[in-house]
Amino acid sequence: MNRIYKLKIFLVLFFVFAYQTNAETNIVTLVTPGEVQALESDQGYLLIFLNCEGVSSSIEFSKFRGRKKSSEYFKKLKFYKNYIVSLENKEKGFYLLPLIEGNYQIKKVNIPFHDLPYQRTTKNNRSWRFGIERGKINYIGELNIAKERSSNSADINLINRLAFHKEKINKQLANLLVDYPIANNLGYFDDFLMELKK
Repeated sequence: MNRIYKLKIFLVLFFVFAYQTNAETNIVTLVTPGEVQALESDQGYLLIFLNCEGVSSSIEFSKFRGRKKSSEYFKKLKFYKNYIVSLENKEKGFYLLPLIEGNYQIKKVNIPFHDLPYQRTTKNNRSWRFGIERGKINYIGELNIAKERSSNSADINLINRLAFHKEKINKQLANLLVDYPIANNLGYFDDFLMELKK
């Protein structure tokens, strides 16, 4: 009986591990505001400002389970849907990506240096977390990747610059904003957006 019980536990753990490691990875593409497609009913737009010209890079992010806002999660996250987006040949500016409503974590930024791989892991960092609300444009920040880097370090930042970008967003996304209001669901609280909503 004890042996059968141990075997059952082993099989359950094996299948859970196999499911997590074999989770589907989706390759997605950022588009400019002029190339954007209509949203499906369960989607919202991710909005990011890229400042990483001349850098061959990509980001990996995953959806995680939970119904609360992304800023309300403090414990270990359970990921179940993985995405990779290439930033190669992306000029400085705003980009959008339709995503299913939910919470996401940017887990890794890949920045190869010549032939040497380099990656920055952001898996447990709340400032690299965001939420997507359906029917909204969800601003997640400005991604800066410095051109100057070495084989084992790089200057990479995801910064909330909504106050700085608000006027540009209103101009460049004017047609989209008619149907989709701006939202800011970062992994931490944003007092500026709360003031804007008043």
